[in-house]
Amino acid sequence: MSKIEYGKIKTTKVEGGLTTHTETNIVDGSAIAPKRVRYEERVRVRNAKEEQEEYLRFSDFVHASPDIDLLTPEFRIEYSKLGQKGGYYYVVKCWSRLEYD
Repeated sequence: MSKIEYGKIKTTKVEGGLTTHTETNIVDGSAIAPKRVRYEERVRVRNAKEEQEEYLRFSDFVHASPDIDLLTPEFRIEYSKLGQKGGYYYVVKCWSRLEYD
């Protein structure tokens, strides 16, 4: 098995409605700080009122601490055939952070 000398290692972890994508840079065979971690939180909603409530919660989260290293906040909507039959869809709240070990 060969060791990675230069490049990136990307890992994905799913825990319930929260998905984390971690990107670690490798230089001379060792990880360098910081790691970039992208979070995606999926919330099931049934109508525009619930969607708006989730947007306002996310907006409060983004603006609560302007000095934190919150990068690329994003709010999007995802539809699925099963959700359309069941009368729901998902809002996805995304953000990235630089994390130091």
